[in-house]
Amino acid sequence: MRRSLRGVPWSLLVGALAMSLWSACGSGGGEEAPRRAALIDMAEYVIIPNYADLVDAAEALADAARALEDAPTAATLDATRDAWRSARRYWKRSQAFEIGPAQELRTAAQIDWTPIRAARVESAIDTDEAIDSAYVEVLGANQKGFLALEYLLFDGADDEPPALALLGGDEGAGRRRFVVALSENIADQARLLLDAWLPEGGDFLYQFSEAGRGSDVFPTLKSALDEVVNQMTFLAEDIADAQLLNPAGRDGDDPSPESIVTFRSANGKRDLIDGMFSLQNTFLNMYPGAAPHSLAVVVRGLNADTEAAIRASIVRSIELAAALPEPLQVAVVEDRDQVIEVQAQAKEAMRRLEIDLITILGSTLRFNPSDGD
Repeated sequence: MRRSLRGVPWSLLVGALAMSLWSACGSGGGEEAPRRAALIDMAEYVIIPNYADLVDAAEALADAARALEDAPTAATLDATRDAWRSARRYWKRSQAFEIGPAQELRTAAQIDWTPIRAARVESAIDTDEAIDSAYVEVLGANQKGFLALEYLLFDGADDEPPALALLGGDEGAGRRRFVVALSENIADQARLLLDAWLPEGGDFLYQFSEAGRGSDVFPTLKSALDEVVNQMTFLAEDIADAQLLNPAGRDGDDPSPESIVTFRSANGKRDLIDGMFSLQNTFLNMYPGAAPHSLAVVVRGLNADTEAAIRASIVRSIELAAALPEPLQVAVVEDRDQVIEVQAQAKEAMRRLEIDLITILGSTLRFNPSDGD
């Protein structure tokens, strides 16, 4: 059973608040009640459980890193790589609701900045300071997080020494210590993010659920819904363009597999699918079971055909992406037509969110801060 930072089960902690929110939910009437219900269930069924899983997976990653530090073997390295993939999965599946605390804490910059700078990572290892999470905390974004760990844990080009060779022996002690510190810092950042949502912490759950009727952050219910819907469209655009079109080649350009962020770990396809699942989970409030209320339910109540089209576009994107050969950096070269098919479907899902969802909910589409990067 998942436990909060003070040992209280998540189901009891969030469920108790949800009951109090539900008791007031009926006071809206009209379109407000189902929309507020969708926000409450999004927090209870998706956001907090996803972040709780991220914390658990990040702590498991730190444990695996400490085992690697104590005994750098092929087995402990493989275990740490697996733990890295697991923690990254839960992080990527949270991207559709990267709102509020995630923005205020700049979590993405803390743990998933791209690109990292190998020379700067190496300089961070070569220090006389104590290498721990606090040391990592003050480093630049391009020296830490998942991608700095990927650089240290996974093999590079054929002419580079294997990761295990660099991590082994007395010569690799500093490198192993930095792997532990990076992993512990990711776990620290994940705990900060979860705590910011919990009633016993920053209580952003209240700010989110009580939008328009007591929230200091969201003056209207629409402003909270807009925040989520915009983040979903930003993620869909990133999937279609940055994760698929750029590597496959724009406007007749040659493929550029080196633009895939997690090329060292060959994790590009997993990143892609996890982002798509983040969209699906947030639209349906499904993690893993479906909640009674969701954006899908709201949209269905307004126009069933629109809801079905949005849902189908996301589901089809996942299906096509799952059928891609691995790794993605090879597929964009050898199976480019198939990648372009996935990209076209992902673009369709983006348009469904950007046009159909925005229009039917009456949301306001903001400028994507990633445009032009």
